[in-house]
Amino acid sequence: MTRGAAVPETPISIFVNGERVVIGSCSPDALDAFAIGRLSTEGYLASMTDVRAVTIQGNDNARSVLVELPLPAAQAGEAERRHRSFNGCGVLHYLECASHLLNKPRSLGVPEFSQLTELYRKLFEAGEAHRDTGGMHSAALTDGERLLFVAHDVGRHNAVDKVIGAAIMSAAVPGSLGLLLTSRISGDIAVKAARAGLSWAASRSVPTTLALRIAVSANMPLVGRAAGKDAFVHEPPPDAAS
Repeated sequence: MTRGAAVPETPISIFVNGERVVIGSCSPDALDAFAIGRLSTEGYLASMTDVRAVTIQGNDNARSVLVELPLPAAQAGEAERRHRSFNGCGVLHYLECASHLLNKPRSLGVPEFSQLTELYRKLFEAGEAHRDTGGMHSAALTDGERLLFVAHDVGRHNAVDKVIGAAIMSAAVPGSLGLLLTSRISGDIAVKAARAGLSWAASRSVPTTLALRIAVSANMPLVGRAAGKDAFVHEPPPDAAS
């Protein structure tokens, strides 16, 4: 790590039809993809046909992404957000209240471990510019052979939002893609992958127990230690989707 180095991070807000629905921070790049990805995994939109406009405002001190959605989409997303907040269910919303939201068609099988190792080599090369400073998480969507969408961010959740958003903006089919992560697979990240309809998620680390519960509900395989020789797959049981 370069002595004295620092990674870029800026406060970020996402507004839907003038109402702030997300406040946080992220690396100040691909903010349109970040907003689209975050809103899609929170129920505000399913595709770019739901988006009327995306505008980025602010400077390095703070950024805002203004997203205009049709009223029904905005209301549906807001209703879900308020439900999770009012009932305090958080991620458990997708296990206890609305597990059907995770049931998506998935067509891409988990690649052979040797291919996963090669995909991670490419992901590490793609993040080489960040390696001197450290402190950055990487995520990528792949068709099993190529890296199609790649993001690097100070937040592992943000990197996932950015690649999902980039895929939506490109009209890619999520069910034919898998997710690569340099971070662990948490419950929140498992929800993002499942809600987006991705076929599987792989990590160079390991999944959490909550992530495994979500993956079983979504019938979505998770791969741990995917960048090395000790990779393993958590396959949902045969009756997971029933």
